Amino acid sequence: MWSLEENKVATTIIDYSHRGVDQLCREVVTDDYIGPLLNVRDLKQISSTYDCRYDYDQRVEERRTMIKTLHEKRMGLGTYEGDGEQFESIYDDAKDDLLTYETKRQEEYSQRQKERSKKRIEKLRDIHGKLMDLLEDHECQEIALDCTWTEDGYYTGVSYSCVFVQDILSSLIDAPSGYTTKRLKMLANKIKGAFDLLDEKEFFSFEFLSQDDPFESALRTYCLSDQLTKKQLFSELHSRRRYSVSSSATETPFIQQIREDRLSEALYMSLHRHDAALQQVFASSRADVDDIAGFDMDDFRSLAKTIWEFKTSRRGRSWDPRTKEDIKTQLTESTERYDAIKENIITFLNKDTTRDFLDLPSDPEDLRRDVLRLIFTKRDLHSFLFTECYMGLRRKLEHIYRNPEDYDL
Repeated sequence: MWSLEENKVATTIIDYSHRGVDQLCREVVTDDYIGPLLNVRDLKQISSTYDCRYDYDQRVEERRTMIKTLHEKRMGLGTYEGDGEQFESIYDDAKDDLLTYETKRQEEYSQRQKERSKKRIEKLRDIHGKLMDLLEDHECQEIALDCTWTEDGYYTGVSYSCVFVQDILSSLIDAPSGYTTKRLKMLANKIKGAFDLLDEKEFFSFEFLSQDDPFESALRTYCLSDQLTKKQLFSELHSRRRYSVSSSATETPFIQQIREDRLSEALYMSLHRHDAALQQVFASSRADVDDIAGFDMDDFRSLAKTIWEFKTSRRGRSWDPRTKEDIKTQLTESTERYDAIKENIITFLNKDTTRDFLDLPSDPEDLRRDVLRLIFTKRDLHSFLFTECYMGLRRKLEHIYRNPEDYDL
């Protein structure tokens, strides 16, 4: 048996044979009698029985009870009969000493970790500052070096919002202590080269998008507006580390496609997680309906947004990246559903029963029109339209009109 007290360890010589339990033992330093002790077989059996328990407190208590029981049985031999309470006290002291020792070790580890993190963040900030100097004469500096710093005491790091910049600097971010001025200049030149490639291919003109395709025409208009910044465009790219087919790939897939003149595929790749933008573009591309019964194009755009959102929600593994083909597939399915529901809405709005529903007085005013407008945005009403169940839809609208508070009207 041994216990910890600062750096001192009390020891005893143990005979590893299965000796008799009444054999006396002496402490090495003081030569005092301290036995009888549990033999090695007893300790192994106790450990294998109780150390595998999930609950720590229960494990300690059951082990303590077992040791006490064994000790009391052996006290019947007439040796040191009055040492039972002392034995328990020694056990408790050893447990407390061990807890203190482990707590101290954890505190020392935490302190060392904080010191390492502090040095790491200082190194990363030094690297970031030097990159700013190296990119000072290039227009890409602001976009390329836009980043988020993490300093929580245990983990420190930097994450660049432009994914291909993050990929270029990943090895340096992982091991900032290994950087050299030569290596830093090389990486800065790679960043400049990536942005120069985008300018060389005239990527931001978006001329490669077809003007004959309603969706791509609307997409070009959206990209040229202020609604989508370059920072947003580069923030959700496929990372080289996660999505490259080859483990030895040295470039972000987006830059690879730009280099191969696959500009359209690269743009769709950069938009694969911008569902709100794609939803807006799809709605804008569906501007082909005249006013009907007082409902205008904005109502049909709301229908288009609802359908796109519905198709997006049904996509499996939504966190996975999407390619141009994936987005085009969703576009085809959304267009087919939109066209079918749009034609049935036009049919429903032109029915006499629908006009009668609108002409009846309502309280408050225009409540009936607000109820009818739900056919554009409520997906559960689309099932009536998709199956041309107009009578069922009319009854549902009457129910909503009688219970407007249930539908936030």
